[in-house]
Amino acid sequence: MSVNRPLFFENTIISNIEKHEADIGIASITITLDRSQRINFSISYLPSDVQYLALKKWATVPFSEDVFDGKKIGIQVGTIFDRILKTQVFLMLKL
Repeated sequence: MSVNRPLFFENTIISNIEKHEADIGIASITITLDRSQRINFSISYLPSDVQYLALKKWATVPFSEDVFDGKKIGIQVGTIFDRILKTQVFLMLKL
């Protein structure tokens, strides 16, 4: 399984803060070393686990990584999710 093309999110919250187009950003933003050197983060206020979403017709009970066979996976550029997928149960994925 592989990602065929990168998907980019334009006008990200971080770049908006850096350009002084926004003073504060509130979203699901992962704190990374690179980002913490560029902007100031608050103390994490909402710890959360990684969630996956897809079309309901692909749902399996119980959940199995087999649901990803033959599927394209979209991951937001600049997040930690590609590392998470490579280091946990989804080692067979090509991102």
